Amino acid sequence: MVDPLIASNAQVIFSNGALHKGKAAIRAAYEKNFAAINSEDYKMTRVDWLLATPHAAAYVFEFRWSGLIRGQAAGGAGRGTTVLALENERWVLMAEHLGPMA
Repeated sequence: MVDPLIASNAQVIFSNGALHKGKAAIRAAYEKNFAAINSEDYKMTRVDWLLATPHAAAYVFEFRWSGLIRGQAAGGAGRGTTVLALENERWVLMAEHLGPMA
């Protein structure tokens, strides 16, 4: 369950350009991906922290995923930016933007 990890006013942009605003929309988007991709392997590399304070953090990274979609091998890679905030003593996702590898 991703709900506890997402801020209520969060926004996520997937690498296909789709914008998901708010906890319910983001949860639905992630759950759709989780259901569609079987045996998924997701890796983040080259994490570079841009900001790290007691209440907020931001980092950029490269990602790579692979898995099976309708029984066929699938995968992709790209770069991302994530912003986290401390809310009620828990780190939550405020924003994430996933894009293609240039």
